[in-house]
Amino acid sequence: MMMVNNTRHVPEIEWSKIKELLADKELPCSYEALTLLENLDSEEVSLQELADHILKDYGLTNKVIKLANSCFYNPNGVEIITVSKAILFLGFEKIREIILVSDYLEEIIAKTNSNNRETVLRLLGQTFLGAYLGRQIAFHLKIPLEEFFIQLLFHRLIRIILAIYFPELYKKIEIFEQENPQKLKRKLFRLASFMGQKWSLPEILISTFEGSPAAQKENHPAKYIETISDAVKFLSTGQKEKAFELLQRNFKLKKEEIEQKIKKAIEITRELHDSLLKELRFSINTKKVETKVDISNEFLFEKAIKEITSNLVSQADFQYILSIVAETLIRVFNCETVLFGIYNQVSKSIVIRYSLGKNRRIWKGRNFYINDILEKIFAKQIEWTCSAKNTSELFPFIENEKELMFSPLVFLGRPLGILIAIRNYPFSGEDLQKIEILRNLFLLSFQRLSKIFR
Repeated sequence: MMMVNNTRHVPEIEWSKIKELLADKELPCSYEALTLLENLDSEEVSLQELADHILKDYGLTNKVIKLANSCFYNPNGVEIITVSKAILFLGFEKIREIILVSDYLEEIIAKTNSNNRETVLRLLGQTFLGAYLGRQIAFHLKIPLEEFFIQLLFHRLIRIILAIYFPELYKKIEIFEQENPQKLKRKLFRLASFMGQKWSLPEILISTFEGSPAAQKENHPAKYIETISDAVKFLSTGQKEKAFELLQRNFKLKKEEIEQKIKKAIEITRELHDSLLKELRFSINTKKVETKVDISNEFLFEKAIKEITSNLVSQADFQYILSIVAETLIRVFNCETVLFGIYNQVSKSIVIRYSLGKNRRIWKGRNFYINDILEKIFAKQIEWTCSAKNTSELFPFIENEKELMFSPLVFLGRPLGILIAIRNYPFSGEDLQKIEILRNLFLLSFQRLSKIFR
């Protein structure tokens, strides 16, 4: 009688070779985003700094507004149309999280192609589902939400890197996993640790990578993360009861609580990207929630006016109103840079105190003297536009093809300051009429600064 060998062939994998292949791969998150995230707790980072990072990226702006209006981040349904309000309402911590999620997601998706897309999206779906589920569980465990969320986000990063750059190799790794799951985890952790150190990631993050020995320690984040990751794998293959049992046993949660948290995690993951959960087989009924935010220019302008008006009534902080005005000029009027300068009565000059948009840092603190053109603008108290080449004596570092708009802030005949906007094409008469409305509202807020009248 012939014996049939049913043992599946386990591919040989040269792990040392993989390490060499990975050596030149970069972390899928922009350096600028990471720098901002690292410095966000410092006193130097303000609403202006954060808004500037978001507003210069159209895709990120839309993502922040969309997620800020989602049930997950905004369960009370407060309408948020501007980035300034999103930051003020949600707080720096949640906005930081949204920036990291958006940047991380876009960087990875940009690297996908027909060879790796299906696998990468599956891994990303599991990653974000686990991160958002874990964020809710962290609240139950009374551990830092943001730190735990980021640890979950990077937990299986090495798999994603391998799937992106070496899709055929990663297929072999998944076959290897079926026969030697624990051995694979150890191998992946060594690779992930190597890359984490290369990327200068903090030890608290590296210690929670997939396969970390720390997962054997009670009450260590790595143990919680491994449990959540395993539960998500059960969920994504239709094994709901196994996932529930695992989460109930480890986190002492009721079945109803678990189901509610999973539903929320699924909904916000779908909000991030439509394709993230297509490859996963869920056995939990959820409704697809679309957060639709009308951000047409006309709608945004009307909302900005209402937002400024309501904040004037409530005597909101001047800086916040300035941020809404600047954001409106950038998003509604497609300006690349917005400046606010204070008029110095003694030296007859303008000092730039606020800047938002492109090359923001080179503007702040600059001082330029009032020339004939600016004197006429202040005298007429109307918006004035011109080509940058006509103001080369004031702004020699602006490209000649740029268009400038000056909006004077004058109270009782006395110049207080000026708004300056820069963009790539001329301002229309309709643009200037709308900007005049913004200027008049902003002037009401500006008048409250007692130091101006000293």
